[in-house]
Amino acid sequence: MDELSDFAASLAEALELPDLDVDVTGVLSLASDAAHAYVRPAAPVATFLAGVAAGRAGATVESVQAALDRAADFCARPPENLG
Repeated sequence: MDELSDFAASLAEALELPDLDVDVTGVLSLASDAAHAYVRPAAPVATFLAGVAAGRAGATVESVQAALDRAADFCARPPENLG
């Protein structure tokens, strides 16, 4: 996981987010949940949308965790009218 954490830190720096502490495990868990609940391409869509939600909520550690949790809950209980 160190290599992936290093990648995330380097990408954050390139995106001018130098102090961002990326929850790599949380992001990967959400990606897995989305891919298994729907289709594999749902993984990047879910993680992107969770990131947008966290950013709009203030980009705090708490808002990131809340967005990951809400997205994971959604994937665990998908609406019946999807797929």
